[in-house]
This record gives sequence, C-alpha cells and structure tokens, in this order.
Amino acid sequence: MKIVSWLVSRLKEPSTYAGFAGVALAFGLSSEEWSVIATALAGLAGVAAMFLVESPPPAA
Repeated sequence: MKIVSWLVSRLKEPSTYAGFAGVALAFGLSSEEWSVIATALAGLAGVAAMFLVESPPPAA
C-alpha cells in the first residue's frame, strides 16, 4: 500500500501532469494522441477514486 499512497500523492501535484506531457512529447506523441492518453488516465483515476479508501483526518 505504500506505493499506492506515494502514487496518489504524486498525482495530486500539477508538476506530475507537466512531466507526463513532457515525456509524451519526447516520445513524439501528437496532441491528439496525448489527449486520448490523458482521457484514459483520467478515467482510470476516477475508477481508482471509487475504490481507494480515504484515511481519516489527523487528530487535532
């Protein structure tokens, strides 16, 4: 579960999406192809959000 929490915390950072875009451009993906990939990733993130358990807020 450590890897899942690490991945989720990275996905909350806007720089992660900028990095994805940079890697996609480096591999020569067109904007249309990147759009399809980004849409698929958004769908997967939505599915993951339905099944991931949220941790309770820290005690004050």
